[in-house]
Amino acid sequence: MKKKIEILLMLFLCLFTFFACARQIKTSADELTTRNWKICNISGVEATLEFKGDRAIFSITDPNDKGSAVIEGALAVDDKSFYITSEKYSETFEFGYRVFKDRAEITYGAQTLVFIPLENAVPESENATGDEE
Repeated sequence: MKKKIEILLMLFLCLFTFFACARQIKTSADELTTRNWKICNISGVEATLEFKGDRAIFSITDPNDKGSAVIEGALAVDDKSFYITSEKYSETFEFGYRVFKDRAEITYGAQTLVFIPLENAVPESENATGDEE
């Protein structure tokens, strides 16, 4: 009987440890930074927003221009904006955001882009023309 109690206690501790370590989403900042985001518009311009710990990578690629822009650096987040401090550009970029379950609206200046979670992005080969099926 004592051995069964010890095993149950160990199982309980393992389960408690496993679930206690899971990151909980309590704020919109948590909702934003627990996922990576992507957008691809009809013209082929793609943008991704990735969060890795206390760093962020915002990249935009234009296949027609054969160019891309990447802002990468230290991340700071509050309830309305996130900030990427780029060592390369020696500048802090401020982006406004609103996050929802299925999308994130990212604002820079007067422009707003609507991103979807990266895991929900449709592969290019399935919808390359931008036509809806």
